[in-house]
Amino acid sequence: MIELYTTTYNESYLLPYMVSFYRERIPEIKIHIYDNGSTDNTVQIATELGCSVHSFDTNGEIRDDLLLEFKNTVWKNSVADFVIVVDVDEWIDLKPEHFKGSTIIRAEGYDMVADEGQNPDQITDGVRSFMSDKTCVFDPKFIRAMDYSPGAHLCNPNGYLKYPDTAPKLYHMKYLSEQFLIDRYKSFALRLSE
Repeated sequence: MIELYTTTYNESYLLPYMVSFYRERIPEIKIHIYDNGSTDNTVQIATELGCSVHSFDTNGEIRDDLLLEFKNTVWKNSVADFVIVVDVDEWIDLKPEHFKGSTIIRAEGYDMVADEGQNPDQITDGVRSFMSDKTCVFDPKFIRAMDYSPGAHLCNPNGYLKYPDTAPKLYHMKYLSEQFLIDRYKSFALRLSE
């Protein structure tokens, strides 16, 4: 069994594509959505898609301290074979060989770029981004702590670390259109905490 943990805030557009992406690769995956007070129909969509939906309250603010605590602890009681801790716009192209014999997986980041009118599931163009590399797939029976730093792209995992021979690609679905990017950052700006 594999479990995925993510937080959402007004992700009604991207969430169905993300869920479909992971279920195509891991049909038995259990997806846990922790919603941060969405004002659109994100929670309804997540529920209709069969995700496990929970609340993640930060009083309407983006709080990196709370998000960091979430990513470092949300998986602690999992009995899954592997857990995936990602943002909704981070899609990891996992294959069976990545799991075989490994306890932790570091993905290679790619910033994906859409053509005008292209749906996220049709995007094939991207640019290698070392800043988007992320260690966010691991076996909770062997990993005691991840010790993520803000943004969770850097970490100091503690436990028995056995990486696969090849790294999967992490598609960072951020540049879907100029307007998508502008709207996303405007939304972030309105919710920034002190």
